[in-house]
Amino acid sequence: METVKSFKSFVFCGDHKASKSIYLDNVSTCSVGGLPINDASLKRMLEANRSKDIIFFSCGYPLMGCKEIEVIKKLQNVPVNIRTIPYHHKPQSRGFYKDDWWKRLSSNDIDILFENWSEILNYYYQEYEQMVLLPLVSHYFDIILNIPNKAMNIVGQFNRVVDLSPLDDIDEIHYNDKSGNLSEVGFAKIKPNIIKWLE
Repeated sequence: METVKSFKSFVFCGDHKASKSIYLDNVSTCSVGGLPINDASLKRMLEANRSKDIIFFSCGYPLMGCKEIEVIKKLQNVPVNIRTIPYHHKPQSRGFYKDDWWKRLSSNDIDILFENWSEILNYYYQEYEQMVLLPLVSHYFDIILNIPNKAMNIVGQFNRVVDLSPLDDIDEIHYNDKSGNLSEVGFAKIKPNIIKWLE
């Protein structure tokens, strides 16, 4: 690992990839494993880092938190800025991949989860002008999951995004596990694309 020299203050925050996939010394990270986009903890996390020059946001994946699909459906008529769920009271509802429950979702439910994710992601992106999306989880699951919905199609609509194309081949050497946590080799592939945002 090495230290990044930058005059800009920055933080990696979001889902667990914000800490488990970053191989830099002396950098600030804050993360919650399996962090859903509706999680009230995320809103507090981002607000606590508002003073940073750059927020690298590891923005999760639309299916994270899908056990609360019925709650999420009811929230679709609520303004995006208050569309939060207190997942800290039910941490077992975070994430999705290690539990086969998500495979029982209907295609309509998946569409709703993707639309919900898109709307809230856009809200945070507009609210925090210093945010740079670091869609590690979205990139990984878009490739390994056989569903038609693609999170990176949504991410591609934004301008402030770390280019993850060096990881397109999903080589096993780039990952430490089946959850998509980067190895040091994988991180080295995208490190220049992160550093450029700090120049």
